[in-house]
Amino acid sequence: SVEDRFGCTDTIVKPGVVTISNPVAAFTISDSSATCPPLPVQVTNTSTSYSSAFWDFGDGNTSTQDAPFHFYTTPGRYSLTLIAHGYGECFDTAFRVINLKGPNGTFKYNPLSNCFPSEVSFNAVTENTSQYTWDFGDGVTKVTTTDSVKYNYKLPGSFVPKLIIEDRTGCKVALENSDTIRVLGVYPHF
Repeated sequence: SVEDRFGCTDTIVKPGVVTISNPVAAFTISDSSATCPPLPVQVTNTSTSYSSAFWDFGDGNTSTQDAPFHFYTTPGRYSLTLIAHGYGECFDTAFRVINLKGPNGTFKYNPLSNCFPSEVSFNAVTENTSQYTWDFGDGVTKVTTTDSVKYNYKLPGSFVPKLIIEDRTGCKVALENSDTIRVLGVYPHF
């Protein structure tokens, strides 16, 4: 409404001149499940009325690209989420479930430091695992069907063990623990 200096008023309405659309989040995905890692996933943003995008892959990784490529390397169920930000404070969210099968878990060992010869206990906590390949870090490996084993280090040195777990379908996943085993002592002279 407008008023001139004589007190006359007038109003004009023009419908459809300004259109503000709320963002609608949407995306396509190359694949959402696999029986064994890794699972490469290409996502493409098909959202409308948005100004920026934020991706949360559900595994601790994020992106602001329109069509990011991502590898899922650890078995589990993940919620891949897209937040499409519109103009102003508006946003919309879309998500898909990513299902990556295969064995999963962690492993520990102790003691981390001891004089040689040193017996170390290894214990794994895993899911969907039928076989364990223990790599003690000194060139020796051992295959078991149990989630724990003991190993005797016969010479001094620093060792970082690894574990490969396998499920019934033959899917193998490598587990790492960054703790270093230090076997103290002086190399024997022969």
